[in-house]
Amino acid sequence: MRYRYTRILFLATVGIFAATATADAQRWGWRRTWARNGSATRAAFSETIEAARAATVRLEVDKKLVALGTCVHADGWILTKASTVPLAVDCVLPDGRRVAAVRRATIEEHDLALFSVSATDLTVVDWQVEEPTVGRWIAVPGHADVPVAVGVVSVPSRTVEAERGFLGVEIHDYDDAGALIKAVIDDTPAQRAGLAADDVVVRVNGATVRNRSMLVSNIRKVGAGGALELLVRRGDKEVTVRAIVGQRNFDPKDIENSGPVSLRHSGFPAAFQHDAVIAPSQCGGPVVDLSGKVVGVAIARANRSPISPTAQQPSPGRCWRGSASPGRRLNP
Repeated sequence: MRYRYTRILFLATVGIFAATATADAQRWGWRRTWARNGSATRAAFSETIEAARAATVRLEVDKKLVALGTCVHADGWILTKASTVPLAVDCVLPDGRRVAAVRRATIEEHDLALFSVSATDLTVVDWQVEEPTVGRWIAVPGHADVPVAVGVVSVPSRTVEAERGFLGVEIHDYDDAGALIKAVIDDTPAQRAGLAADDVVVRVNGATVRNRSMLVSNIRKVGAGGALELLVRRGDKEVTVRAIVGQRNFDPKDIENSGPVSLRHSGFPAAFQHDAVIAPSQCGGPVVDLSGKVVGVAIARANRSPISPTAQQPSPGRCWRGSASPGRRLNP
């Protein structure tokens, strides 16, 4: 164990040197190999992630990764990020088997979903009771022998306030019988969901909508990244439309964020941040400390704008803190 920690610290030191290397050294591949997220540095964490890797699954649609998943019960229960995964999805187990996964529960406030698969004797993650402190190393396992990314905890667990939701419609009252959509803005959540001008929204997430203000209130209550199930009167028919609420002026490819961020990356009752850079589709899996125990579930790829005085460069990763099993409530 001491050898492993020493090796990690040595490689981290080399990584600092490589991050400031000259252009010539970068051309020789130093940065790709020895920087903090370089292949050699990540290889130093292979033993650290070994146990958690055996409890990490891939969730795919048409063989394309939409999220990672965390095995929380041996009888086929998987915890993952809710907003990026449909109700039914393919699950690729660590041994390569592909099985169907079905959503059984959703915890909207944490953006978590619990799926079940037809498999038994799965490896379950080993939870770390203590919360990781700022400056501690973490790693994000996938299916490979080396982690997807490594980093350090940059902001301790706290509430992450929800950002204001945005649907992308012009709405008017409709004789106290709903909210009339007068226009749909291009390239917005409303357009992607299939809403159209002259639709009348009469229910949202099971609640009756009688006017414009009630619909606006529900959109704001859900927040960016949340799901809306809208019952819409369209001509003489009623149709159900599912929309994922967006964020006004949101650009998921903003260069400031060094790549795409999660549509839902705020509004969490409890989350800590780290600077291990992962893609939105790599959320939902476990995050481990140097002991190999799981300290949380990667719940969102967020931004790098200053949000806390405890970190000079806040992290792109947010992690849900808690434990879970199919028979009890998920607690932060």
